Amino acid sequence: MATMINVSDLARLPDLQAPVITLNLNLRKLSFDQNEQLRVKNMLKQIQKEIGVEIDPLIDDINHLIHDQLPYDGMTVIADQHGQTVYHLIRTSVEKADYRIEDAIDFLLLLSEANQR
Repeated sequence: MATMINVSDLARLPDLQAPVITLNLNLRKLSFDQNEQLRVKNMLKQIQKEIGVEIDPLIDDINHLIHDQLPYDGMTVIADQHGQTVYHLIRTSVEKADYRIEDAIDFLLLLSEANQR
């Protein structure tokens, strides 16, 4: 089960078991753009290929999020290698779906999608 967090919670998150998945999703685009849907589906397959089948429950959760058509423009999903510890961060400025698998949360990926206003 995922935990909803905000930006100020990021610094207080416990260490996650590496590798850590940081995944940005443009939910607005996913609701209508078939190319974006295919792109995200391929990203999820790549994550599954890199991590292994133990990540399948997380992939299923993300697919459910995509189909739920949430009222947010974007979301960042942060998860440990087994998908047992999962956090969702609501975003207002995700332009491009992207992911990283690193030893810790990829803050550069988070910052690259920060609101530029």
